[in-house]
Amino acid sequence: MRSVSRAGGLRWPGAFVLGLTLLVACRPAREQPPRKAPSAAARVVLDGGLAAPRPPSLPVVFPLRPAPGGRYLQDQRGVPFLIKGESAWLALANLTEAEQEAYLADRAARGFNLIEVMLTNHDYTRPPNPIPPANRRGEQPFQSPGDLSAPLDAYFDRALGFVDRAAAHGIAVLLAPNYLGFDGAEEGWWKPLLAPANTREVCAGFGAYLGARFRDRRNLLWLAGGDFAPPAGSEGEARHAAIIDAIRTAGASQPWTGHWNVDHLGGISTDQRRFAPGMDLNGVYQYAQPYRFAMRAYDLQPPRPVFLLESTYEHEHPGGNTQPFRKAWWWTMLSGGAGVVWSNFFLWRCESARGTYSADYGDTDRSVSSWKEELDSPGTRQVVLLHRFFEALPWYRLVPSGRSGVDGVASGQRWGQGHIAAAGTVEHDLIVAYVPPTGSERRRFVLDLSDLPAPGRARWFDPVGGTYLDDRELPARAGEVTFEVPGRNAAGDDDWVLLVEVNPR
Repeated sequence: MRSVSRAGGLRWPGAFVLGLTLLVACRPAREQPPRKAPSAAARVVLDGGLAAPRPPSLPVVFPLRPAPGGRYLQDQRGVPFLIKGESAWLALANLTEAEQEAYLADRAARGFNLIEVMLTNHDYTRPPNPIPPANRRGEQPFQSPGDLSAPLDAYFDRALGFVDRAAAHGIAVLLAPNYLGFDGAEEGWWKPLLAPANTREVCAGFGAYLGARFRDRRNLLWLAGGDFAPPAGSEGEARHAAIIDAIRTAGASQPWTGHWNVDHLGGISTDQRRFAPGMDLNGVYQYAQPYRFAMRAYDLQPPRPVFLLESTYEHEHPGGNTQPFRKAWWWTMLSGGAGVVWSNFFLWRCESARGTYSADYGDTDRSVSSWKEELDSPGTRQVVLLHRFFEALPWYRLVPSGRSGVDGVASGQRWGQGHIAAAGTVEHDLIVAYVPPTGSERRRFVLDLSDLPAPGRARWFDPVGGTYLDDRELPARAGEVTFEVPGRNAAGDDDWVLLVEVNPR
């Protein structure tokens, strides 16, 4: 661990110096007796609590585009667009139109503004849901299975209907036109893409069909890949590229991002050389340390909006720590992110049937929950709190630790699962730091607030309960200030968010 503070001899001229000197987190972790969470009397609930109505806001004016400077998306009025996304991969296949409407209405009411889906499902669904690739009406996407030369209008018209319903709710759709499938196996279309009949010319024809059909949808964004990166120089890469290029050539000018292998070196959209020039957004697909990949994406030139495209889903790995999905969101947002896409094992599958089956990821048998039963899951509530936290701030002004203008905003523990992510503004009036859970001793660290330009205050935010506590007044040029996490949050974990503001509202 490297201390960053004036006392330690490091001073960053002209920057908002925030040296986080971690005092205990580098000790060997050991179990501690459960700590009592702060009392309810000490808490102030964000926006009046989870049940509070959302504040009125102007509707999004599509299409979206990168803002000047390239760090985030904005709508046609120039309003910053915080990506508040959810993966509902199988919504087009597994939900009826009425169910799609109910799902979209619920997500819009909770503030979600982007839904990620695959255009055609190859293998995920189990009976009594539709047998892939049919949708709930029994409509097939192709005249013959896997034959891209003969798409059927009825199926794709139904998909257009979903995009239009989403637009009516102010929701963007991130659409994978040719989802390849994890590791190029049976889950996706990688193997059918390599069939002799699906030549590059046939793939280009399919892309032109999709481009002509979807080009007028202003709330659309496109997703290349899908859990798999085609080998560089392969015929499959050329065919996938032919689909993408033809979509653009047909007049579909919406932004693109890419979803490649989670284990691939990098895990960001621009890591595939063949597709990198066409990536308008840089999505992070990483489970262990998404902050490292978010920072690498942030540093690339030219700048692109960075967002969490996928990390651990709720309920997906029940044998381990149930917390990592929350940690991934906060790490990404404070490492240059302009939003997150999350999901839940049952929500992304969009399955209505109940039953028991062996999960896809090596876990034990589990009871299958209906997607409707998960609309108000703990993960949903926690990601809504993340949205509300950042929407209450000028989040688009935040610059991650160690970057231009905020060189002194540095975490006390770098890398590893104890990494403290921090971001601040070049105006020196806002700091946000996320202290991840360790399950051991309370973490204490020092912030050097010598460049705080005016009086302000520091507050702890509970990312599970949505409460603020420990309101602490700070003078201008406060110098070195020691903070200690308050204890257990509402979930019994010990991760917290520190907010330092000048002249807060």
